[in-house]
Amino acid sequence: KTKKGVFLLNCARGGIIDEQALKHYLENGHVAGAALDVFEEEPAVENDLLTFDNVIATPHIAASTKEAQLNVAEQVSEEVLRFLEGNPVSNSINLPTLSKEVYAKIQPYYDLARTMGNIASQIMQIPVQEIEVFYGGDVTSLETSITTRSFMAGFLSARVDAPVNDVNAALIAKERTIVFGEKHLNDAYGYKNIVHAVVHGENRTFEIKGTYVKAYGPRIVSMNGFNVDFYPTGHLIYIQHTDVPGVIGKMGQLLGKHDVNIATMQVGRKEEGGEAIMMLAVDKQVSDEVLADLESIDEIIVANRIEL
Repeated sequence: KTKKGVFLLNCARGGIIDEQALKHYLENGHVAGAALDVFEEEPAVENDLLTFDNVIATPHIAASTKEAQLNVAEQVSEEVLRFLEGNPVSNSINLPTLSKEVYAKIQPYYDLARTMGNIASQIMQIPVQEIEVFYGGDVTSLETSITTRSFMAGFLSARVDAPVNDVNAALIAKERTIVFGEKHLNDAYGYKNIVHAVVHGENRTFEIKGTYVKAYGPRIVSMNGFNVDFYPTGHLIYIQHTDVPGVIGKMGQLLGKHDVNIATMQVGRKEEGGEAIMMLAVDKQVSDEVLADLESIDEIIVANRIEL
């Protein structure tokens, strides 16, 4: 209840005041006066409250001035441009709001996660049911939900014809019945920071770990439990094979036959004579024919093309 002689101001939303009740209490003097910028129906051209001498009404046009419209247009344009350039925006309603300072800290992990999602999708060329993204080390002190969305956008963009971004990635994942989530870990696996993703598909799981080193940029440091260390960019070939003498030579000769030059090569194994992987960076995109020929080598289990 209010005291008699109260003055009422409303510059928020018209519907929060019962206008008929306000009229009644203006008439009996309980409300001494009112100042209203908003009404239940706008424009308020036929409103009884406007007939009272002790009511001040303004037309609710602060956002419609020339100056306000120019400021809004400039701000919206900057936000749209940032989004189209693949950067998080500062004033979104369906994404975490990040200041420029916060975004500068998280951008390396945001970009790393996008790339890791793209790699995982190109290797896991089967239906996927669940994706888990884990964070360890320094990155856990940052806003990682936007980084997880970045991973999903990278993952889905490799298998969806329509554009995928941080906003619609969750919706597209839901449409494809892909469940995803994130967790923070106490363990960074010996690195200052780590992004670790596990992709669960039909009868198969793929794991990838990445880190960001200020002097060297993003690095992929583990794939399916095999230790590697490479900069994720350009034309790549991912090969799973049996660790026996001669397989690397056969692979090199075959690529040479197809005029494919190897720029760098990473080899990882868990034990001598067991399963192993090769990650090759080559100078041009390899064809399906090259991949098929690689898989025709007895010791090679699978060969995947990765384009970044």
